[in-house]
Amino acid sequence: MLQLEKEITFVWDRPWSAMSYIYLVVRYFGIVVAMYVGWLYPPDSTLYVDADV
Repeated sequence: MLQLEKEITFVWDRPWSAMSYIYLVVRYFGIVVAMYVGWLYPPDSTLYVDADV
C-alpha cells in the first residue's frame, strides 16, 4: 500500500477503460482467491504431540 496515493490518482480518478479493469483484476484477484480458498478449505484441527512419548 505504499503507492496508494498514486493508485488513486492514476486509476480511480481516471475514466474507466479496459486497462483500468485489467489493472484491478491483476492487482486484487490473488487476494480474493486466497480468501475464498481459505474459506473453502479451512485447515484441519491442530494435532498436538505428547512430548513424553
